[in-house]
Amino acid sequence: MSAEVAGAGLERSLTYWDLVLYGLAYIAPFAPLSTLGFVWTESNGLIVLAYLLGGVCMYFTARSYATMTEALPTAGSVYGFARYCLGPFPGFIAGWMLLLDYLLIPAFVYVLIAVALETLMPGVDRGVWIVLLVAATTGVNWFGITVTSRANFISVALQVVILLGFVGLCVFALYAGKGNGALTLKPVFDPHAFNAGKIFRSADAFGVREVLLVGMGYFDPGPAVGSFKHVPARFFASFAEAHAALQAEGV
Repeated sequence: MSAEVAGAGLERSLTYWDLVLYGLAYIAPFAPLSTLGFVWTESNGLIVLAYLLGGVCMYFTARSYATMTEALPTAGSVYGFARYCLGPFPGFIAGWMLLLDYLLIPAFVYVLIAVALETLMPGVDRGVWIVLLVAATTGVNWFGITVTSRANFISVALQVVILLGFVGLCVFALYAGKGNGALTLKPVFDPHAFNAGKIFRSADAFGVREVLLVGMGYFDPGPAVGSFKHVPARFFASFAEAHAALQAEGV
């Protein structure tokens, strides 16, 4: 192998913040707006708590990637990790799944954007929008990673500005009497919004010894009667009462 080939490698042209912007552009700060209604319904109004718990899960995922990158500082992401830790065949499968991810997610986004634009401008077919979006994306990537990084910055900056405006309008609407009429902690914690059946089914699945219910009245255990038999529960009127009971037990 010649010295020229042996010394070949990729040029490091991106900074730390370029990579942060790439990650933000990939997950899209706008993404939660497309799921607000669904998450609100499924969480019984505990939408902030749902996103906070999702953020905790994403943090552990990010830490896992950081740890694996430190142990295996090479290109390839999941493909490289799976190949190094599990062998060539799992690496092959992981590589193809990663490739499909990079193909299907943009395709899904193109379709969503085309449907939205067709709603705004019914005279233009959604197929035209898809072709234009693909052409624009290809054009940005054609000029290299540096131009792509700048495009990511512009995209993320515009989304953040619009999101801040959206939040401002929401606060204005609340104080104008819309919704609850004021900022409250109900989207974070509301005892009446929790689904006791799901709590006990999850507790049973994770091997929880006991469940302490705070501020929640008695309920019908029918939806989770099997789990309720294996996981006992205690009811408390407040966190202070629950904390005092645990302290008395030496927990």
